[in-house]
Amino acid sequence: LEDTAKALAERIYVIDDEYSASSRILLSHLRALALQRGYDIITCYCPSAPFEKIEHLFIPALSLGFMTSNRVHPLELEAFRTLHARRFTDVEALRQKKQRLSFNRKAAFEMLHQSTEYLAAAKELHDELESFYIEAMDFSRLESKRDETIEIFCRGDKD
Repeated sequence: LEDTAKALAERIYVIDDEYSASSRILLSHLRALALQRGYDIITCYCPSAPFEKIEHLFIPALSLGFMTSNRVHPLELEAFRTLHARRFTDVEALRQKKQRLSFNRKAAFEMLHQSTEYLAAAKELHDELESFYIEAMDFSRLESKRDETIEIFCRGDKD
C-alpha cells in the first residue's frame, strides 16, 4: 500500500528495524506527541501484535509519515530519509537472544502459513455449504430484516 502512504505524506521517514525493537518505541512516542499537539493521525498497528506494536504512523496535516521496514514487510518506496534503528538497539542483547529470535521467526512464519491453509479450507467448506442453500435464500428479505434491526437499534427500542 505504498501508493496510499505517498498520498498521505510527501515526507516519509523509513525506520529500518529488523527486529522492531526500537521502531515500536519511537513510533509510540511520536504518536503521543502528535496527539498531545492536537494533530489528527493515522496509526497502523501490526496485525500480529495489534495492542503493542505500531508499524506505521502518518500525520496528514504535516504531510509526514513514518514507516517501519524489515524482512517481514520490506518497503520499496523512496524515503525522505532512512533511519537505521540498529544504532538504537542493544546489539549484544540481541546476539544473546539470537537462537530464540530465530526460533520465534520460524514459528511465526509456520503459524502464518498454517493459518492460510485453514482459511483456504474454510473457504472451500463455506462454498460447499452455500451451494446447498443459495437457491432458497431470499436476499431482499434479509436486507429488509437488516434495515429493520438497524432502525430499532438506532431508536434505542428494547423490543
